[in-house]
Amino acid sequence: MSGLLKPSSGEILFEGVKYSSLNEKDLDSLRAENFGFIFQKLNLIEYLSIKQNLALVKDKFNFYDVDKIISELGLSGKSNQEVKNLSFGEAQRVAIARAVINNPKVIFADEPTSALDDSNTEIVMKMIFEHVNKNNSTLVVCTHDDRVKKFFSNAMVIK
Repeated sequence: MSGLLKPSSGEILFEGVKYSSLNEKDLDSLRAENFGFIFQKLNLIEYLSIKQNLALVKDKFNFYDVDKIISELGLSGKSNQEVKNLSFGEAQRVAIARAVINNPKVIFADEPTSALDDSNTEIVMKMIFEHVNKNNSTLVVCTHDDRVKKFFSNAMVIK
């Protein structure tokens, strides 16, 4: 659905545009402008600070937005800290902030709360849903985390 992999058959369309009609650069642009990704493997740049990692993806860079999201995640005192010095749970919250900071139309989340305790799971899921509701975005989550299920009214369980 995100265009990261090519389908083995059929067509994928987003807002009427067939992925197969796009070259790699245009597909990258479509993803950058419309999608937010929360990967299970965080893919942060470890030697950059939290703020610098978020600035890399912020379309219209505004330190207020970045600082606000960092604060929402309980990391305000660490905004200039290098990601390599964060706990995995803190880094996971940075990855989540990276996914929502550009107000994407669709957020794809793979195990977004896997390394978080109960309290931070609540904070993160509420933040994600705040951004989803504010932007009327679509949220697609794959998870084994039972704590996340209560946030959804529509769920597909695959066994």
